[in-house]
Order: sequence, then structure tokens, then C-alpha cells
Amino acid sequence: MATASSRRRGTTKLVRRVRALCLVLSALVPAHAMADGRTEINQVTIDAAGGFPFSLSAPGSYVLTGDLVVASDVAGFQLTGAGPLAIDFNGFSLTGATTCDSRGCVAGIWSGIRGGAGISATVHGGTIQGFSGPCLTLGSHAEVRNMSVRSCGQDGVRVTSGLVVENRVADTGRRGLDLGAGAAFAHNVISDFNRLVGGWDAVEGGRATGGNVCSDGSCEASEQASWGERIVGTERFVLVMDGEAVLDRETDLVWERVPLTGHTNVWQDALAHCLNLRLGGRLGWRLPAIHELATLVDPAVLAYPTLPPGHPFTIGGAVVYRSSTTNVGDPTSAYHLSLFTPGGVSSFPKNGFQIPSGAVPWCVRGGAHGLLDQ
Repeated sequence: MATASSRRRGTTKLVRRVRALCLVLSALVPAHAMADGRTEINQVTIDAAGGFPFSLSAPGSYVLTGDLVVASDVAGFQLTGAGPLAIDFNGFSLTGATTCDSRGCVAGIWSGIRGGAGISATVHGGTIQGFSGPCLTLGSHAEVRNMSVRSCGQDGVRVTSGLVVENRVADTGRRGLDLGAGAAFAHNVISDFNRLVGGWDAVEGGRATGGNVCSDGSCEASEQASWGERIVGTERFVLVMDGEAVLDRETDLVWERVPLTGHTNVWQDALAHCLNLRLGGRLGWRLPAIHELATLVDPAVLAYPTLPPGHPFTIGGAVVYRSSTTNVGDPTSAYHLSLFTPGGVSSFPKNGFQIPSGAVPWCVRGGAHGLLDQ
């Protein structure tokens, strides 16, 4: 019969085996899914996977659940695969090992986050600091929003194309923002850049669309959208909001990527649909004015749909799109746009019963127009 002492020894061995098994399993599963479907990332899951640099290759949404510290001079995240990827910092930080003082940071090559040229990635809601290279490097169709980026040896943010909005960039060795021709930036605050050597401006490239503040005054010079600028090909449209919306760089308006497919018989219903729309985690949508809808039409395209070549929209066979613009000659009617013919603007009753095949709202965000454009 087993003694109490032997039973205790057996229990201790079992506990040790269970603990060892847990460690093995944690190494095999570097991150796990949360209740909302996003994949959790924290220091424990990264260390269990072998530490930094940490590779993200599977498309999907990731969320930090704690601050991350990179103990040596290496990259933080390496984004591979085709994407799209979304990283929500959730208010937490990614801190590298680079030494910084009053003269700046030691310069090198390692980024806090680095994504390949063809990867669509969104990064938002936290802090990246203390890396020898650029703090953040992303390729095409990128979105960087509400990030604090500071204390890096080279540029703060490098983006080939996409949207860079509402970020704070400081204490960088070179530029605050280094942007490609397909990138737009707005409402960023950039200070204490150019710490490595002289000659760098706060921003290189990109297109300013309003609200940027730079300590050298360079990015306030051209803040208004140029409606006369013609941008052709795929450079005109940029996917934003995790691919749910499209930024038109020619007008700086943001459109639904996939408009409603079912028609609305009453004009007021179309107004309400856009006002209540939640897309990309954001409110603030509206029914566009007729001249805004018309900017999406390419007069050189004669076949349905009459949109610019290379556009990213999915329009689902809709024919007529509603606008918020009332016909001043007949207040019971509003203007609509057809994609069957270039510039196919017509006026139909707001009750919609005389509109062929019904009419569809195509919601827009941004611009300075009110609810009803009369």
C-alpha cells in the first residue's frame, strides 16, 4: 500500500510533467485567438515562439495585450505573405534596444515594423520607439493611424502608398515621414526630426491633405486638395479602413468600396442609410453631392461601368446612384448618376418610383459639404 510520502512524490512528478507539457504547447502556439477573432500578441507569446524578430505571415487582425520590448538591435515585426494584415497596438508600445541621447539615436538598419512592398497592412493605436532604422516601414495600400513614433535612428514612417493620418512623430535621425507618390498624409504632428545629420525636411514625398503641423513649417505649405490634379492608373485609388473603403487621391474623398446593392425607393431612406452606416469602424458617412459622384466617372470610358480603369470598387451591377443634391427647379426631385453613359446625370422624383431599376446610395466620407447640397 502506498505511503503518504510516496503519493506526494507521485503527485509532484505529475505536476512537473503537466508543466513541461504546457511549455511545449505554448512554444507550438505563439499566439491565440481572442473572443472577437483577433490574434493576441504579447511578450509571453513572442518569447515562446523564439523572440524577435517576430514574423507575421497569415492574413488577419492582430492585437497587442501588453507592452513589447526588443532586447537586442534587431527588427520588431517582419510582415510577410500577401496580407491584408491589421495590427491594433491597443494603447501599448513596441520598444527597441537603440540608445538615444540629446544628440539623437544610434543609426542602423532595423525597423520596429517592416512590411514588404506588396503587403497591405494597417497599423494603429500605440507607440513604436527605440529602433536603429526607420521606426515603421510599410509598402503599398498601407494605413498608419494614431501612432506615436519616436526615437529612431532613421526616418519615422516610410510608406509607399496609402494613408498616414493622426500620428505624432518625433526625435528621428532623418525625416519624420518618407512617403511614396501614392501616399496621402493628414493631421500629423512632426517635430525634432533631422537629429542624425543636417539637410532633411520633415516630410519627403506624399500628398498633404490637411491639418499637418511640422516644427520647420514645411508641411503646412500645401494643405488643400487639388481637384484639378489628374492622377491616372492605380495610383489614384488607395484602399483604407482594412480594405472596406477607398481613398480617391484626386479629390481626397473616401468612398465605400462595395456600395449597397439593393435599391432604395425613397430618397430620404438613402440619406438615412449613409448617416447610419458603420464602415471600417467609423461613422460620419453621408450621401454624396451630384458633383462628387460625377468625379468617379471617366468620360473616356464608354461602356458600363464608366469608372476609371484600375478602380477597386465592386458595384454589383447597380445602374443608378443617388445624390444629396436637390433639383432647385423641382424640390420634389433629386439628381442621380448613371454608370451606363459618361456624365449620365438625370433628375428623378425623390419617391423613386420613376427611376429605372431603382437607385442605390453610394456613401462617402470627408469633404466639406452639408447634409443636403442644394
